[in-house]
Amino acid sequence: MNTVQTIPNWRTIGTKLQECKTLEEAMIVSGLDWDVIEKPLYLAEDVPVTSHKAIVNSLNNDVLGVVGSGYHPLQNIEAFRFFDNILESGAAVLEVAGSFRGGKRVWVQAKLNNSTQDVVKNDPVESYLCLYNAHDGSLAVGIMFTPKRLVCANMLQLAIEAAEKQQLRNVRIRHTSGMEEALKVTKQAIDVSRKTFDFTVEQYKLIQRKQLPIDGVRNYVREIFEVEKEDKDPRCVSIIEENHETGRGSDIVGVRGTYWGAFNAFTEWLDHQRGKSEEKRLDSSMFGNSSKLRHKAFDIALAKASGLDSHQFSGTVQ
Repeated sequence: MNTVQTIPNWRTIGTKLQECKTLEEAMIVSGLDWDVIEKPLYLAEDVPVTSHKAIVNSLNNDVLGVVGSGYHPLQNIEAFRFFDNILESGAAVLEVAGSFRGGKRVWVQAKLNNSTQDVVKNDPVESYLCLYNAHDGSLAVGIMFTPKRLVCANMLQLAIEAAEKQQLRNVRIRHTSGMEEALKVTKQAIDVSRKTFDFTVEQYKLIQRKQLPIDGVRNYVREIFEVEKEDKDPRCVSIIEENHETGRGSDIVGVRGTYWGAFNAFTEWLDHQRGKSEEKRLDSSMFGNSSKLRHKAFDIALAKASGLDSHQFSGTVQ
């Protein structure tokens, strides 16, 4: 078995918080102990712009975004208060916090305790909560439930249609005056998220039991990118094939040669090899194109394992 534990890319960008006793301490350690300030905008000759305002970092006066007049900023410490009761109850521990794009997007991640489960022997996954906020108006405040494969630090997906109906994968909260109250409501999702995670692991086990056909990884990647038969392979195919053969966790018995192995080979490329920087990879994996590709990759793997048409099947939260 490959015993190397790869450091997750969010830890290379963010700051470890395991030793922090309070959220205030966590904010200081992670460099997020600053406020956002609303400042008016003006046209030439000091004509005020009443429809919009600027959101500014109090620490360095950087403009984080220009938003509508009805936008209500949420301070970093206020957003992360979501974790207060969860931490006090012992349901989770803080793991890491950080920011993207010069503070425009901030996030903090906690690990749910007692959530570790094996897909196959020696191949465990754990459940994480990631709270994120955008000070530039590009995202609503939200909670993301993200399973993680420990052997390779791949971010997985909650691939359950029921999760969408129960609004469990992402609990999004708009920047309005009632946002603080909405944050309190999200705490009720913890118990349900555990049940969703349990069911998700069963889905992982299902794709692990499905063997790949000949040229399985190549055809799997081509299907993800919707490549026509006469078209060339995507440039990433050789990398993902190599991940499947010798990548992180590929030597665990029951991984290589299955759709679980192919899915993680693809996810390893998304989380650790795609793009030019760790920050861009993580940003895309959480909010951008890589997140959409991961959903699609799992949909196809689950469809194959279920004997369904992957063009019509959608088992993942979109």
